[in-house]
Amino acid sequence: MSATGAGVQSARPAREAPRDLALFVARNRGPLLALGVFAVMFSVYLHEHPRQVSVSLLTAASNKAVVLAFMAMAQTVPVLTRGLDLSIGSIMMMAACASSELVNGSPGHVAFGVTVVLMVGLAAGAINGAIVVFGRIQPIIATLATGAIYFGIALWLRPTPGGDVNEGLSNALTYATFGVPTTFLLLVAVLVFVWLPFRRSVLGRGCYAAGSAEGAAYMSGVALGRCKMAAYALAGLLAALAGLLLSLEALSGEASAPQAGAYTLNSIAAVVVDCAECQDPHYHDWALLRASLEQLLNDGRMDRRKFAHETPFLEVRPIVSQVGLPMMLREHS
Repeated sequence: MSATGAGVQSARPAREAPRDLALFVARNRGPLLALGVFAVMFSVYLHEHPRQVSVSLLTAASNKAVVLAFMAMAQTVPVLTRGLDLSIGSIMMMAACASSELVNGSPGHVAFGVTVVLMVGLAAGAINGAIVVFGRIQPIIATLATGAIYFGIALWLRPTPGGDVNEGLSNALTYATFGVPTTFLLLVAVLVFVWLPFRRSVLGRGCYAAGSAEGAAYMSGVALGRCKMAAYALAGLLAALAGLLLSLEALSGEASAPQAGAYTLNSIAAVVVDCAECQDPHYHDWALLRASLEQLLNDGRMDRRKFAHETPFLEVRPIVSQVGLPMMLREHS
């Protein structure tokens, strides 16, 4: 090989690197733009917060946002199959109440309680999927009915607020680890070990196919029933994880209907608003970022008396983050 040929081959990777970066940005411009908006808004939130920026402040914000992020993840999976789960708030309350009964005592008992709580959520989601698939009932109707049942179980478990949750586990998951909020690390772990494997699995690709073109997916041999069952089961598991984390933060359990409804509606706002067509491969990334934006907006409304001059900004941010950005990206593409 001549020296000229070797030089051309060595220069080719250097020329392809900017092209690959531009291609990556073009393919991921939606999540990257949303991430930038979130970074700016979170910076404004920290700047305007009455407390000085510290690890404890970041941990408190992470604890609130991660619960809603898990709920947004739980809502995302059924929406990928063109469904909707109105029972995830009730599953979260049921898991929180079960956690206040079971997640205490010796380390072995705590591990058993955590396993039972997560399996209860998985079973509740599987029941939802079975009703939708085998009962051929619209998801919004089926999950509305099962949500009432799950909330009734939560009231049966915890008729009044109270209970006991292991304080050691609570401290381990709701404080910081080496300066990083542990709940954020938990979210990353769920993304890496739960969401990404599911997304790349046959069932995960089947959920995307069912949401894009169910008829074509059926003709291609996709097991639609199995995929929908898996979607609702995973939604129940993630909602139970959110309920477990909620009980660990409060060190107790409570069957609160307003709280269940608020989390359900916020999860729908984080996932569904202006994204009825679930053909974006980064749909889940949008959901997580919007869940974080929702939590920032809630915190902003709590501090509205202190920041009265920001009221117009607080009112317009949901429109910009949840409607304006997707519309702008759609028009651009």
